[in-house]
Amino acid sequence: MNQAKYLKQSKESRMKNLHNNCEEVKEISYDKKFTATEMSEIKDRLADQSIALSDVEEEFKDVKQTYTDQMNPIKHDIKDQIGYLKSGKRLVTEPCYMFIDRETKETGFYNEDGELVHSRPSTLDEMQLKLDMKEEYQRVPQLDGDGYEVSVQTS
Repeated sequence: MNQAKYLKQSKESRMKNLHNNCEEVKEISYDKKFTATEMSEIKDRLADQSIALSDVEEEFKDVKQTYTDQMNPIKHDIKDQIGYLKSGKRLVTEPCYMFIDRETKETGFYNEDGELVHSRPSTLDEMQLKLDMKEEYQRVPQLDGDGYEVSVQTS
């Protein structure tokens, strides 16, 4: 079929010829090219909608960040609680009492409830005996002329 058969006629004459010479008028769907004006209108609408979408997305991002900031501490707390339930314990920092067993060369730490909460091999520093300089060892002894200690009584 000739694609350009009716293109050069005026719209009125073309419509009359098409109607008079066709077998039947039927509604069908097909792809129709846009005119330059229609294309320009579509581009303008696309630009406007893109700007509007960008504004809404920015607003959504701000609102989402607000909710995320509210949710994060709750999520962190839930994670901690689940960890506590799984392990049955939690990490604490509290005063503990250190004891050194020089025979086994181990150092143990006991909490205030008397529970051994941590033990490890003793370090070299811990294994060395340390003198506990109490008041009785801090006094300077009185010596006689021969270098012997003289006991001094205080009243």
